[in-house]
Amino acid sequence: MAKPKDFLRLDMLAREDRNGRLFVDPGTAAIVDLSKVRLLRCGVDTVRQLYRGLIRPEIMALFEKPGAMVEFAGEIWHSGRVGRDSGYQYKL
Repeated sequence: MAKPKDFLRLDMLAREDRNGRLFVDPGTAAIVDLSKVRLLRCGVDTVRQLYRGLIRPEIMALFEKPGAMVEFAGEIWHSGRVGRDSGYQYKL
């Protein structure tokens, strides 16, 4: 696994800013612009932590064909299964 890199954070005027949404790779000077990315929620990341029971059958049907593009919550997603090493079983 590659070692994590700390990118330089900049504001929209290219000034260093700890809350900036522009990120510069110190090794390659590649710029990643996350200024249009909006977080809807920050919280629990697994279905198991959210639900104490079975997932509804119509949700499980999204995963019947691995790699299929499916509609969920008004958006198109790539559905599939995840390797056991990750601790997750399904992904959208």
